[in-house]
Amino acid sequence: MTPPLSTARLALRGFEANDLELLHRLYGNAEVMHFLGDGQPLDRAETQEKLTSVLYRSTYLGIPMWALFRRFDGDFIGRCGFSPWGDGDEIELAYTLIPDAWGAGYAVEAGHACLEFIVEHGRWRYVLARTRPTNARSRRVLEKLGFTLEREGEDSGGSALFFRIECR
Repeated sequence: MTPPLSTARLALRGFEANDLELLHRLYGNAEVMHFLGDGQPLDRAETQEKLTSVLYRSTYLGIPMWALFRRFDGDFIGRCGFSPWGDGDEIELAYTLIPDAWGAGYAVEAGHACLEFIVEHGRWRYVLARTRPTNARSRRVLEKLGFTLEREGEDSGGSALFFRIECR
């Protein structure tokens, strides 16, 4: 089970089996998906696969992902947490927000809370992150969180910048 977290402006809770509609607000949105995966929005079945994967990783692998809610109005604004990377010895920070929440500092705020959790409770020495070279906002988020650019390369969606931060 993913424990709840909170920040000055956000309430973070683990995803639940009935969160398909929340998650589909992200994955079904073309503007949100522009920089993720192959850049195409997901249908409900594909979003359900993502949700099932998040729940499995949290329950069986201890790799948490949180749903993000603004504290002042309770609105769902995105997700932030971790995914396995490579052979399982490392994890990747992943965050995705609805467009109305872009530019307000929520990704940095949530990222700090998630990284603090991993430092305190995690077993990983490093956390990785990646973004598209053209996603300047995401790159700024990673830099504000203290990530260091390691290299440019390719992932399944195309060109990517790969970042790393030490957690111990």
